Amino acid sequence: MTINTERSGVFTSYQATNVSYSKKGRGVAGLVAIAETGTANQVYTISSPSEARSVFGASNIAKIADILFANGVFEIKAIPVFRFGNDNDPAAQTYGSAFARIAAIDEVQVIVCDSRLSDVHAAMKTAILGADNRNRYKIGVVESDDSSSDTIITNAQSLNCERMIMVGPGALDVDGTISSCPLAAAAFAGAMLSESDPAVPMNGAELHGLGGVTYSLTEGLITNMVRAGVSPIECVGGVTSIIRGVTTYTEDSNGDSDPTWHEITTIRIVDDVIPEVRDSLRAMFARSKNTAQTRDAIKTQVVVILEKKVAAEIIDSYGNISVTQDEEDPTTCNVTFDFAVVHGINKIILTADITV
Repeated sequence: MTINTERSGVFTSYQATNVSYSKKGRGVAGLVAIAETGTANQVYTISSPSEARSVFGASNIAKIADILFANGVFEIKAIPVFRFGNDNDPAAQTYGSAFARIAAIDEVQVIVCDSRLSDVHAAMKTAILGADNRNRYKIGVVESDDSSSDTIITNAQSLNCERMIMVGPGALDVDGTISSCPLAAAAFAGAMLSESDPAVPMNGAELHGLGGVTYSLTEGLITNMVRAGVSPIECVGGVTSIIRGVTTYTEDSNGDSDPTWHEITTIRIVDDVIPEVRDSLRAMFARSKNTAQTRDAIKTQVVVILEKKVAAEIIDSYGNISVTQDEEDPTTCNVTFDFAVVHGINKIILTADITV
């Protein structure tokens, strides 16, 4: 990995290799949405639904904050945007600048917005992927115009990113009406943040504060959605829940089908393991000499963290840990390792042999 900066610190990168096989997270959400009051491009720290209404008025941003808190979010970092007139929504670039500010906040883990427009979702993706090395571990959750399942699928495929989640169909408000806000995406984001174990799949997680879904899905449509990178939801017996949680990543850069980053748990495990290793090394070796003794200590610390992740069943195994002094720059210490993520259970196939 080449780092084009003279800043001292611990820098990270990751890649995944696909392998073929024969409650309480108290997370922080980032929110960009239309408000009635507040200051444009200012970051507000919101700790309750009542505070959101007090700061932003009875607006989209307050409504989404309600759903985020109802699903277990601890705190929201919010930036309000404003309409350009009575009927016009803010432009994508307005959202984009706000997304960039939210993505630069270290403690934010998941980002949501109130727009169903594909160009706004693209701006969110750009901000997440463009965040600097210390803050790039974010996931965006969005919701498309669900008047047609084909539209949802098309928009998910256009994102094709392991850090973007598309939820569908849309959700009803508690009174049974269709909401102008993407409540399903907010509920999904809150549920994900409330789950402290990144290896636990989102399948079957209940979504709170919703009145159901805008339409029911057939089994065939569920299959098409999941394969296209859409996370489908349903309402059964008055309970709205996630059918299957996947990212929008389905194809590699060559356009070939690639399941590597399809499961949400894969990227969530990466976001759990790598930042912890990075932060631990930064704290312990901020002013250290690049000697064999120090490098041995670094290797030991990496092993300690990875052993903890194995014990917590977040990763299956690890290996090939290497800590070396860079051949060209003696002030750089190269640390490499690999690990295998734990996979969640998506299906249990029960076969019974009956003797009559």
